[in-house]
Amino acid sequence: SVDNQSIIDLMDEFGGDKSVRDLAKDFLALDNVGARNRFSAGAWDKVKGAWFEVWINGLLSAPATQEANIVGNAMFQLLTIPEGAAAGVIGAMRAALGSKADRVFISETAADIFGMVQGIGDGFRLAGQAWRTEAPVRDLVGKIESAQRRAITGANLAPGGPEFFQRGIDYLGATIRLPGRALMSADEFFKAVAYRRSISTQSMRKAMQMRNNGSTREDIAEAMDDILQGQDKGINDAAEEAAQYSTFTNPVHGNLGMLGKWAQSSVVGRMLVPFFKTPVNVFKAGAERSPYGFIKAIANAKDPIKRDTLIARASLGTGAMVYTLNAAGEGRITGSGPTDHTMRQQLESLGWKKYSFTSVKDGVENPRWIQVGHMMIMHPEDVDYISYERMEPVSMILAIGADIAQRHYWPTAEDETGWDVALSSLDVIFDYMKDQTFLQGFSNIAKILGATRGEDMAQAIERATLTLIGSQVPFSSVLAGIERIQDPTMEHVVPDRNEPLGLRSLYAGLKRMDDRLPLSETDGPLLRDRFYTPRMAKNPTVRNLLLPPMIADMLGDDSKRIESDPVMMAVVAAGVPLTKPKSKIEGVALTAEEQQRLLKFANFPPDDILYGQVVENPSFYDALKSLVLTDDFQNQTIAEQQTLIRAEDSAFKTEAIALMIEDPRFEDEFSELRARVRKNRERLEEYGRQSQ
Repeated sequence: SVDNQSIIDLMDEFGGDKSVRDLAKDFLALDNVGARNRFSAGAWDKVKGAWFEVWINGLLSAPATQEANIVGNAMFQLLTIPEGAAAGVIGAMRAALGSKADRVFISETAADIFGMVQGIGDGFRLAGQAWRTEAPVRDLVGKIESAQRRAITGANLAPGGPEFFQRGIDYLGATIRLPGRALMSADEFFKAVAYRRSISTQSMRKAMQMRNNGSTREDIAEAMDDILQGQDKGINDAAEEAAQYSTFTNPVHGNLGMLGKWAQSSVVGRMLVPFFKTPVNVFKAGAERSPYGFIKAIANAKDPIKRDTLIARASLGTGAMVYTLNAAGEGRITGSGPTDHTMRQQLESLGWKKYSFTSVKDGVENPRWIQVGHMMIMHPEDVDYISYERMEPVSMILAIGADIAQRHYWPTAEDETGWDVALSSLDVIFDYMKDQTFLQGFSNIAKILGATRGEDMAQAIERATLTLIGSQVPFSSVLAGIERIQDPTMEHVVPDRNEPLGLRSLYAGLKRMDDRLPLSETDGPLLRDRFYTPRMAKNPTVRNLLLPPMIADMLGDDSKRIESDPVMMAVVAAGVPLTKPKSKIEGVALTAEEQQRLLKFANFPPDDILYGQVVENPSFYDALKSLVLTDDFQNQTIAEQQTLIRAEDSAFKTEAIALMIEDPRFEDEFSELRARVRKNRERLEEYGRQSQ
């Protein structure tokens, strides 16, 4: 059924009540039908709607994304069963102390489970109907916040065209919308289950209240009939709200809702923030299951049922966090790992995985512990990892608990007091949310607005542009997954500074788009790490393309034993992030090819000629190996080890720069670069360094 609130929520997606009224007035002011038709669907609106439909469905096209939505919704529904039971215990305790206020009854848990079983049948029926009609059944709002439900149709794009042409567009549009259609159908299933559960529990609560108040069996039976027939508006509305809450599609009101409308009011805003309502609701659901939930319960003290429910959520969620704190200290669960991105990549290269449960491998009696900077972790060779990512809000609770434990057990050198550690613990919430795919748009905006220098802002805009343009193909996510399986290497795409300012990011984005297509040839330099080893895409397997992280890890085989590189292990243990050489030399930006040559020189310096004899220079890896695998190095303090590694790293980078801009052997190869460097030196000599 569609009620007034659903219509209001739909109007909000179109800009709110005033916006819709203004549109209606402008529409009615037109004097003929033709003008009204042109007003209803202008060419730009059609193009914009079709583009958004292709893009947003492309983001949702990976099978793992669809299955993560199903697994996350299922786990959230299961999570609310013990929460309801806990709320019933709280209500029973209040009643035992003499409270006469409304409460949740323990017997509602049985009704909840019964309603879940009943709702499965309803769920399949409504999901099938939503799939066939390509429209939501229970309400008008969903996860995809679009101003037009179906833009790629013959009637919309070719209203005067031949019937066969219109039908072809209809088939094309239906194919493109398959990911969104699947997402909507899955949500309709879980909404139906949650709705039936809410009706069942509220019926039990009503019956128990009437029995306690002395109502007859006939009166109770009549009231139950009214509820089951949908005649009790209060209970029906509460069940509809529960259905939206269970799928994170409930409307976002207040200032936060207004912020979302503003952010998505333009094409650029929709590109940067394609999803607003769902991530906000996920965050709110996770926050309710943290100590913050107790504060929210106090704020809802006048509603005893809602208050008890919030206390139950906060109690169980906080309990899970406490368990995670202990498990993280024992190495049985991982968080985000080192805050330094390069350090995290180095740790992952050893086989470590973030946001995972760990278990000791068969045959390992005493798993080893290793130091990673200021942290301690179980040796990746001795444990198996099972990811708990993409099961919101459960993942959020576990991840934040694990990261708080990391900050508490192993504070950084800057965390000198307990207050510093406490503030650091608050950071983990923002770090986790920033790391999630559905909040990448918010993260990009924050990086752009938070840039203090024009250069940093330009780089943030470039990165956001590359990501957005690179995804502008139908079924972009699934095609990118297939490409990762075919070729797990990644191309190093860098905007060419020789191109015009407005076009360089566009060209680089189109290049990245081409790289996401299967069977496309990689003709540019590869993305490499500090040791000049090609960087591989994460999880480039069919299993990870088709399955969400936890199931993929559980079904994956462990036939390939992890063998950690001893040199990288020593570097990681010392806590030194080995970054690649900077992308500029004396303020001159390097092209992608020049960056690759600089990185290669910093790893494999050419041999020298001394008195007519060839003198072989060791590679950066060999030099580090000769340094870190000695007893003398191992006997040094961590600070001394860091100094030695950084000195070796700096020496190779300095030599690489000298080879490119000074060594006469490479005059022809880098003549253009050297000319740019000389020009920049002359500019600095004449004008100095200007602060803008």
